[in-house]
Amino acid sequence: MIKKGELTTRQIVILIIVIVSFTIILILFWRLNLGEETDKELCRNSVIMRSNSILPTGTLPLNCKTSYLCFSGDGSCEKMTNPKIEKVETQDEVYEILAKQMQDCWWMFGEGKIDYVGKDLLSRNKYCSICTQIGFDDSLKNLQDFSSGTIDQKEFYENYLSKQNLSNKQITYMEYLYSGVDDISKVHSGGFDPIDLDKQYYIMMGIKSELNKWVKIVGTGVGVGIVTASFLTGAGLPVAVVALSAVGTGAMGAGAYVGLSAAGESGNEFLRPTILEANSKEFKALECEEVKTLA
Repeated sequence: MIKKGELTTRQIVILIIVIVSFTIILILFWRLNLGEETDKELCRNSVIMRSNSILPTGTLPLNCKTSYLCFSGDGSCEKMTNPKIEKVETQDEVYEILAKQMQDCWWMFGEGKIDYVGKDLLSRNKYCSICTQIGFDDSLKNLQDFSSGTIDQKEFYENYLSKQNLSNKQITYMEYLYSGVDDISKVHSGGFDPIDLDKQYYIMMGIKSELNKWVKIVGTGVGVGIVTASFLTGAGLPVAVVALSAVGTGAMGAGAYVGLSAAGESGNEFLRPTILEANSKEFKALECEEVKTLA
């Protein structure tokens, strides 16, 4: 009976140790934000699997979700439902978070190395992905850096992305995202609009599909106008995306900056990660065939 009692006590002690250890592990997981990393990994893995599958590309859906992020001065956010809240005090802190979101977006979708949309029959269609939707809490305007009600997007692109290296890498965000472009002001016409704290924005990218080979041969005239005015003007070299009436919507005037379009290693043309006002005329002018992210 004594031995049996000692064994029971030992089992209880072991059980307590296991529970405490499991709780500590869960706390560590929560603090490291591994849930978010898992979503990113799931997205990237689904992109790779889709590109490598022998099945038609459309039969394998991408497991990529749009994340929702709210910048706040006091830790609250009334403008979005259940977003991840980033409490910030300076514009540089916002720049750092935006740059990391753009980096993650480019990484999740294969860094221009993967064709995850396959070939279209009659035209080269554009497929967009909204990686992050961003909002701003009113409390941000109480901070000195945001008293104007805007964030300087020009400074973000020209100074922060061009000069700041990725974490633990000897390469700037500009070089990583835009294939060696060191001065974005040289490859776009028109200025950067400031980011308005009263509006929401997308961090998004896109890919343009290829044509089936027989379409290129049999119907060389098919879709030429669409191809010419797609993402946007010419693949191969980084160019400023200027949405003219040729895009087909007539929603934008000449000189409006949207983003950079360039050929990736996969041979597809990619709209590199960019920041666009949510549901704006610039976004609609892209005329995305599909948005390849889940809400």
